Amino acid sequence: MLSKFFTGFLLGTMLAFTIQVPSAMAVENFAPTFQSVASGSKHACAITEQRSIYCWGQNSWSQLGTSEFKDNLVPHLVYQINDASVISAGESHTCAIVGSGNVKCWGNNNKGQVGDGVKNLGIRDLPVYVHAISTATSIALGKEHSCALLREGSIKCWGSNISGQLGNGNNTDSLLPVSVKLSNRVVSIASGAHHTCALDSLGDIYCWGDNSYGQLGLGNKTSRNLPYLVQGISKAKNLTARFNSSCATDSNQNGNCWGEGADGQLGNQDSVDKSLPSKVVDTWQSSKTTGAYSAATNIHSVQVGKTISCALSILATLHCWNSSTDGKSGAAPYYVGQSDSSGNALSVEQYAVGEDFYCILRKDKSVYCSGQNSEGQFGIGTTQNTRTNSLVPLNYWPAAPYNVTTEIIGNIMVVNWTRNVTDYDPVPTAKNLATTVKVELNNGEFVCEAISNPTCSLGPVKSSSTYTLMLTADNTKKASRISLTVTTKEVLSDQELREKIAREEAEAKLKKEEEIKKQAAAEEEVKKKEALEKAAAEERARLEAIRKTAELAKEKELQNIRDVCFAYATKIEELRFAMQNSISKFAYTSFQFSFKKLSSALPEARNCMQVNYEISDFDKPNRNLEILALAQIKLNSEAESLLRRGKLLYTFTCAKGNLRKQFTANKIACPTGYTFRN
Repeated sequence: MLSKFFTGFLLGTMLAFTIQVPSAMAVENFAPTFQSVASGSKHACAITEQRSIYCWGQNSWSQLGTSEFKDNLVPHLVYQINDASVISAGESHTCAIVGSGNVKCWGNNNKGQVGDGVKNLGIRDLPVYVHAISTATSIALGKEHSCALLREGSIKCWGSNISGQLGNGNNTDSLLPVSVKLSNRVVSIASGAHHTCALDSLGDIYCWGDNSYGQLGLGNKTSRNLPYLVQGISKAKNLTARFNSSCATDSNQNGNCWGEGADGQLGNQDSVDKSLPSKVVDTWQSSKTTGAYSAATNIHSVQVGKTISCALSILATLHCWNSSTDGKSGAAPYYVGQSDSSGNALSVEQYAVGEDFYCILRKDKSVYCSGQNSEGQFGIGTTQNTRTNSLVPLNYWPAAPYNVTTEIIGNIMVVNWTRNVTDYDPVPTAKNLATTVKVELNNGEFVCEAISNPTCSLGPVKSSSTYTLMLTADNTKKASRISLTVTTKEVLSDQELREKIAREEAEAKLKKEEEIKKQAAAEEEVKKKEALEKAAAEERARLEAIRKTAELAKEKELQNIRDVCFAYATKIEELRFAMQNSISKFAYTSFQFSFKKLSSALPEARNCMQVNYEISDFDKPNRNLEILALAQIKLNSEAESLLRRGKLLYTFTCAKGNLRKQFTANKIACPTGYTFRN
C-alpha cells in the first residue's frame, strides 16, 4: 500500500495525519465516440459525436490546437471548438468547419495558411476564424495552403501559392481566401502538398499547382496556376490527394492514382512516377495471370501517403501497402485484419493516411491506428511502433489526475486537489476543468460538490479517527473515482476553535487598519505631488503668457514706428515733387513754401531713422533723406541762377482800402495807391 504523509501547522499546534491510497482504485473511464478522422503528416484528429475535436501526435507547430508545442502521446481536446462537422489536417496545420459553414484553423502559419488575414505570420496556438468563409461544406489542406468548397459549388484557397496551388492564375501567396478560377460546379476537393484537385458535378477532375511528379494528371510534369482537366478518367468519384499524388475511382469501381510512385505508393506494381491515371491492381485476390495483374474492382476510394497507401473496398474492408514492412513489396497490398481481439468484424467507415501511418474509424465509432508511431500518432500514450498490418485502438483515455491533499481546520476537513496539466488538458481553463467533482466522506456521511474551485470542506470530524474519502470527477465523457483513507491526530475543540477565530479576526482587523493607513498616506502623498505639479504648471503658463504679451507689445510698438516712418517717407516724397514743380514754374513763393515744409519734415524723418527696426524695401527713409539733401542743393542753385538772370518771379499781395489784389512780377513793387501786404 502506497502511503503519503502530510504535516500541517495551525497556530503553533502541529496536526499530523496520514493519507493512504489503495493500490487498486476504482476508476471508471468513458471514451468518446467519433464521427470522422483526419491525418496530417505525423498527427491525427477526430471529431466526436458531440462535435468537439481531439488531436494527438506531433505538435511542433501547435497543429493539435492545445496551445502547447510538445507532442501529445494521448488525445487532447482542442480548445474553443464544440460545434465541428468536418476536419482536415495538413502537414503542420489543421482546419475544421464549425457552426453552419465557418472555418477555424490552427497551427503553422508561415505562409498564411490559417487564413485569418493577420500579417504577422508564424504560429496560431489556438483556433482562429478564416476570413470571410461562412458557407463551407468541405475543406482540403496541403503543406502550406488550404482550400474550402463553398455551398454554391465554388472554391476558395489561401496560403502558399509558390506552385500556383491556389488556382487563381498567379503564384503570389495570399493571407486571405481567393477564388479558384473554375466555373464548373464542384462537388468535392482534395489537396496534396503543393497541388489541389476538384471533382465537378459531371465527374470530371481538374487539378492545378505543382506537377513535378505528374500529380496533376496532364500527361506531363509542367506546373499550372489554373485548373486543368485530368486526362484518362471520366465519371470519377471519391477524389483524394495526399503529398505528391492524386487518386479517384471511375465508373467501373477501379482505383486510379497518378503522381509520385518511386516507392510503389500508387499501387500499380510499378515504382515510377505516373503523369496520367494508372489503375490500382488486385494483388490481395491472387488475380495474377501470365505475369500481369488485373485492375482491382469494388474500390470505394484510395489514399496515397509517403510510405503507406490504402484502398477501401465497397464492402468496408481496408487494404494497405508500403515500401518495406513485413517483407511486403512496395506495390503488394495486404489485408488489414478482419476482426479485433474480441472477434468482432472490423468494418471500416472512414480512414485517413498520413506520411507513414494511417487511422481508421470503425462502424462502432471507435478509432484505430497503425504504421509508424515515432511522434505518438497512435494516441496510445507511447511512441512504440506496431506491425504494419496490426491495428492499435485509440483507447488511452486517462482518468482526470488529482493530487489530493487534506487539511484539518478546527473540526472541518478541507480537501484540495490540482490538475495534472501534462496529461489530459495541457492548460486548465474554466472550459476544461471537471464539470463536477463530488467529494464524499465515510460513504456519504458528509458530501460536497465543486463546480470550478478545486476545494471542498466537510465535517465536523473527530480526533484520532480514520475516514474514507472518495472523489468522483466527471469531465466530458471521462470520469474518475479515487478512494483515500485519512487518519486524524488531533482536532481543535469548539472553544479552541472560537478562540482561534477571534484571534484571527483581531489580527485581520489590525492588518486591515494598517493597510488603510498606508493607503491613505500613499494617497495623500500622491495628492501633494499632483498639487505641486499643478502649481508648477500654472506658473509656467503665467510666465508664458507674460512673455507672449511682451512680445505682442514690442511687435505693436515696432509696427507703429514703421507706420510713422512710412508716413514721413511719403510726406518727404510728396514735398520733393511739389518743390520740383515750383522750380519748373519759376514760382519762387511756391518754392519757398514747399521748401519750408520739406525742411521741417527733415529732422523728424532723421529722428525716425535712429530707431533700430526692420523695414520693407519700398519704404526707405534713408534714401528719401538723401534725395532731400540733393534737392536742397539743387533748389539753392536754381534760385541763385534765376535771381542772376532776373527771371525769378515773386508772387505778392497789395491792398487799397478793403481791396486786396495779388500780383506776380520779377520784383516786389505795389502800384500807386496800394500798400504791400505779403
